[in-house]
Formats: sequence, C-alpha cells, structure tokens
Amino acid sequence: MLPSYIKPVRHLPFYLIIVLSIIFFILSITFNLHVKDFQHFSFLANSFLHGKLYFIEQYSSWWHDAVLFNGNHYWPQGPIPAVILMPFVYWFNHLNLFFYQSYIQIFLNIGVYYLVYRISRKFEYTKTESLFFAFAFVFASVFLGVSFWPTGWFLSQVVATFFLLLTLKEFLTKNRPWIIGILFGLILLTRATAFLGILFFLWQIFFDNKLNIKKKAKSYFQIAISITPFILLFGIYNYLRFGNFFEQGYSIQSIAGNLSAERGGGLFSLVHIPGNIYYFLIAGPIPVFINSASHILTSPFFKADPW
Repeated sequence: MLPSYIKPVRHLPFYLIIVLSIIFFILSITFNLHVKDFQHFSFLANSFLHGKLYFIEQYSSWWHDAVLFNGNHYWPQGPIPAVILMPFVYWFNHLNLFFYQSYIQIFLNIGVYYLVYRISRKFEYTKTESLFFAFAFVFASVFLGVSFWPTGWFLSQVVATFFLLLTLKEFLTKNRPWIIGILFGLILLTRATAFLGILFFLWQIFFDNKLNIKKKAKSYFQIAISITPFILLFGIYNYLRFGNFFEQGYSIQSIAGNLSAERGGGLFSLVHIPGNIYYFLIAGPIPVFINSASHILTSPFFKADPW
C-alpha cells in the first residue's frame, strides 16, 4: 500500500487537467470579452425583436459578407443563434447596454467541454482520460479557432458543434429518434452544411441488427416527422427574405478579393475539398517573419492560421 503522502501523486494528471482547463477558460473569457467587432447575431436578434429579418442597424464596415437584397442587408447563416440571443438582447436593451455574443459563447464552450467529457465516459474511458480528451477537443483542435472568436461567422459553428454533441450524447444514451430529429432541425437552422451529420444516424439505424424492419421504419418516421417542421421553417425563412425557399443567401453574398475568386469555382464545388482537407488535418501555425522577404522569425514567432 502506498504511503498517504504519495497517493495524491496518482491523481496528479486529473488535477493538472482541471487546473489547465480553468486557466484556459479564464483566458478565453478575458480574450472573448475584448472582441467587439462582427456581432452579427446580436444585431440580428435585435432586428427579430423589432419584427424584421434584415439588419436594422447600418454598419458598413462588415457588410462584405452580408447579402444586399432589395435595399436591405441580410445575414446568410441560420437564425437559431440570433433566436438564442433574443431574450438576452431584449433585457440588455432595457438596460441601455449591448449584449455581446461572447457572453453566451463562453458558456457554449463550457457546454462543449462537458459534453465531450460525458461522451468519453460513455466509451468507458477513465475520468482523467475523458478530461484530457475534452481538453484536447476544445483547446487543441480546429475547434479552438472558432471557440475563441465570438464573431458572426464562428458563433454559429460553436452552436452547431454544441447541438451535434448533444445529438451524439442522445444517441449513446436514450437514443430517441424524435429527439435526434429535433436536434438536427435546430442544426439545420444554425448551419445547413452540418445537417449532413444526420446521415450517420440514418446509417446506424439501417445497419442496427437489433432492430427489425418495422422498428427501423418507425425510427425513420419519428426522425422525419420531428424534423419536417424545421425544414418548412427553413424554407419559409428563406422565402420571406429572398423569395426563394432554397436560397439561403450564400450565392448572392457581397464578397470581394480572393474569396470572390474562390466562390467563382462554385459554392459546393468539389474543387474546395483538397484545400479544406489540408487546413483541417495538415496546416499548422504560421511563422512570423520580420518581413515578407525575410526568413528571420520575430515575436510572437508563430500565429494562428485564420483558415
């Protein structure tokens, strides 16, 4: 038996990851609260509160990714992040204060951390291993690039990640098809491309040997019936903005420079896949040189790649 003064050493990795997580969350809070630009969803939430689907505020400095249609600027991403912010924006409006997206994104990041931990535990990893995995997901993966920047582009990705993890946790626990359908409806109204994740669950039902044909059909029906209202809402939201059930706004965005040239290759073109794979799996931090013609590193020596 180990002496009492040595026993705590066995738990050192557990305590270490807890302390590191707290430090990183404090850093993220400190950093997030200083991001004042590109608060698209806070502005959109205020528009919703005034019965409008377009931005009622006029801030031309960030129109480059918005959609100018019939004289109004719209945000092409799904409305759910703005809907989540509505009660907070309403309350802050009455206090004559502005509600920054960072206030809610911090808690979403904590939620993502907790969900990854709980999912890891479902796979029978130890508490320490699960904490390390959650830490790695939030602070040592591509998720870090969006979690620390509470902008209009990244808040939706954090919300979508949170919903996707909720769906995975539901699948690994009670596995109720109608709940999975509702969650994917919310995902559709957050980031439409993340909706493709539903293929995993449809695949799982099809190849589940524990289910007979009748039960499989019932599961598919429950998913379909729970997700249909969200699909209809998505189409109506698009139609009210652009007169087209299938136009989310991406094909008519106001973009310029290199992004405009890349968009010329097609919004869903396969030509984008190699570049996306490179940035997702291979690309690392960018070295910081004294100037573009130099190979001499200077402080801070490396910076994050925005892609």
